[in-house]
Amino acid sequence: IAFGFLANYRLQLGMLHDEVGKKEDVNMKSVTQFTLLDRYGMMGEYLKLELKLRMRNKQVRTQFFVGLGLIVFFSLMSYFTEAYDAGFMKSFVCLYNYMVLGMMTLTTIMCYEGNYFDGLMSRRDSIYDLLRAKFYFNSMLLIFPFVFLMPLMFIGKISVWMNLGYMLFTIGVLYPCMFQLAVYNKNTLPLNVKLANSNSGTMMQSIISIVALFLPVAIERLSVLLLGPVWGYIPLIMLGLIGLATHRVWLRNIYHRLMLRRYENMEGFRASRNS
Repeated sequence: IAFGFLANYRLQLGMLHDEVGKKEDVNMKSVTQFTLLDRYGMMGEYLKLELKLRMRNKQVRTQFFVGLGLIVFFSLMSYFTEAYDAGFMKSFVCLYNYMVLGMMTLTTIMCYEGNYFDGLMSRRDSIYDLLRAKFYFNSMLLIFPFVFLMPLMFIGKISVWMNLGYMLFTIGVLYPCMFQLAVYNKNTLPLNVKLANSNSGTMMQSIISIVALFLPVAIERLSVLLLGPVWGYIPLIMLGLIGLATHRVWLRNIYHRLMLRRYENMEGFRASRNS
């Protein structure tokens, strides 16, 4: 009887302590450290953050797999059917494959970081390092569409110049355009909700998305018409290389403009986070 009383007393005391302290049992899982990125200092830490953002958070993870699924779908449709063999549709599908992963996250750039934006502001140049990490990470993700489009090059449905031109144009021109939204986005997006419950986006996000989808195709079609099927992609390649070579300049410009609006953005992040 005494032993049962003591065991019951300790059990109820522990449960009461956990309830008052709002303690929850959490099953610990192995944590991936990505120690390979430690050599890059703060840049490596923000690259880790980008990786973990897609691995741990439901909404961002879902966006990534949906984008990857669309790349595979359009690549297979182009390979096995003639649905996208027309000039405009071929260019549009090639561009869309390169754009879809970046468009899903970069049009809402800094919105997910709105959940901890105040912490980012506590260190000098942390936002600039974060922007650089986002640019490098999203540029490296383009290896997926490049690999999936390679079979189309082998069978002659798209040229090497088209594939290379759209990849570089996406990195050097379209990504800088979408990164401009980092200055103006100030609505916090939750990390672990379904896509159906996410915000619909702003007018500026919609305009930049539409321009990013159709302007490159218009430039490519006009260049090919004037310069031919090989030289017509040189403007896309050159513009992309210029944007890539000057990425530190335009990223620093975005950072300075963001700093000028930091208090307005912080207020917006806080208000939308608590709503």
